[in-house]
Amino acid sequence: MEIEESTYSSIFQALKHPIRRRILRMLKGQPLSYTEILNELGIENGLLNYHLDNLRELLTKGEDEKYRLSEFGEAGLSVIDRVEIPRISYLKQGSWVIDRRIGAFILVIIVILSSFGIMMQRNRFIELKNRYDELEYDYWYKTAQYEYLQTSYNELNNQTANYREQIIELGQEVDRLEHYENTWRVYKNRFDEALIENGRVIGLLINQGYIENISTPTVESRKEVYPIGDTVTFKIQSDIPLYGSYFIIRDPDGALVWEGDVLIGWIEISNYWTVPYIHQTAYFEPMILIEDYQLGDWTWTYKFGDMVEINGTFKVIKPLT
Repeated sequence: MEIEESTYSSIFQALKHPIRRRILRMLKGQPLSYTEILNELGIENGLLNYHLDNLRELLTKGEDEKYRLSEFGEAGLSVIDRVEIPRISYLKQGSWVIDRRIGAFILVIIVILSSFGIMMQRNRFIELKNRYDELEYDYWYKTAQYEYLQTSYNELNNQTANYREQIIELGQEVDRLEHYENTWRVYKNRFDEALIENGRVIGLLINQGYIENISTPTVESRKEVYPIGDTVTFKIQSDIPLYGSYFIIRDPDGALVWEGDVLIGWIEISNYWTVPYIHQTAYFEPMILIEDYQLGDWTWTYKFGDMVEINGTFKVIKPLT
């Protein structure tokens, strides 16, 4: 009983797959070799070996290496014929003919669904077309922006190159000016030294009586009181231009603040000589009272060689508000 159950199980297991059923129909009445079966089915070797293994109870292999239906294979093929042939005949006889009204109804449903699908596709197409137009507009807008920015960048780059050239030229000009300024300072120092020596010589001549009718110059501070931030200057009157004279200014502690530049900008006004305020400098700058300077009584000295030395004071106070 167990052998019979096993055999039936193998038969039905073998008949489950359409390729195995096809192999049985191919071997009906004619043996075939492995190659012939393979070529007919058009499948791979591994797959054919798998199906032949499942048909081992239904096939036999002769000395000519060809496969034939076994007794169980004949029985299995008989089962296939009893099942498939009546079904085909049944279909040919029109047992599954669809009623015309049902067919018409189905046709209407198909048309409606098709129309709905076409409308959906059309709406989707319009949506995509609008989106495409937006993207195309955005693309051209961005392209125009890019071209504008590229043009601006090129212009700025050209301007930058011009500025670089101008900066280089200005740097060279500054170097030349610094060279001229250094040269001028050298000659200026020599000239000041000559003026001071000239003043010393004139003083000696006056003291020895070689120059007569020369009175002592009048010198006084322009203001008695200077607020912080003001500029210190002096009123000077002399019978002759005293080239080489200068000022020395000290703070309330006696510390030297300015040793003025040699006075060279003498001009004649009516019957006396003076030096305009603009030419009264120290270290080539105006003598401006800055916030760090002390408040109180300051002293000043006007010197001209060994001949003249005039002293005076002025007061420095807080800045005016």
